[in-house]
Amino acid sequence: MKKICIWVGLVLLLLVLGSCGVASQPDYTAVPELGQQVDLVEGLSEEEREAAIRNYFNSDRSAYQELRIIAANCQMNIPEEYFGGCYFQDVMTDPKLYVLLTDLSAAPVIENDRVIFREVKYTEAELEKFQSAVWEYYLDKGIREAGRDTKSNRIQAGFEQGTDLSILYQLVPEDAVEYYFLGEGDSFELLVETAEIEQ
Repeated sequence: MKKICIWVGLVLLLLVLGSCGVASQPDYTAVPELGQQVDLVEGLSEEEREAAIRNYFNSDRSAYQELRIIAANCQMNIPEEYFGGCYFQDVMTDPKLYVLLTDLSAAPVIENDRVIFREVKYTEAELEKFQSAVWEYYLDKGIREAGRDTKSNRIQAGFEQGTDLSILYQLVPEDAVEYYFLGEGDSFELLVETAEIEQ
């Protein structure tokens, strides 16, 4: 019980120091706060609770799991006007996390050599708006699929052969979209129909 009281006291002290104007950046490598994981200790004896807390803070994680935590923290903490998204590479052999920013001076300090920052032109929010604009305009004019390609920092859109794309670059900048035409059997709708038939 004494250890838990000391732990709670330290947390309160940190909160007080934080509210006194000491500005610090979030810990991008931290797992979610223990308070957000109430079920972790609920219903346990005092000894079990202490062991669970100790395991929670000292758990071993793979390099990929560490990067997933960092990616989630980047998504939550980097301001929308800079955040271009994240993607992973070489997950099985040598995992790396690429964090895309419209201004590299907005990059947080993350002490992990597997995290690489890349400067890009468009934020994730801008790409979502571009995707919505293209989808909405071409919904009944020949679009068959659309999505964001974080790695290339653009959207991708698939159209029926012969679709008039003369308006496309009025909807989105030319360097923000990659388009292609789909043949008769290449449609997203066909894949959905096939999946429904198999069920």
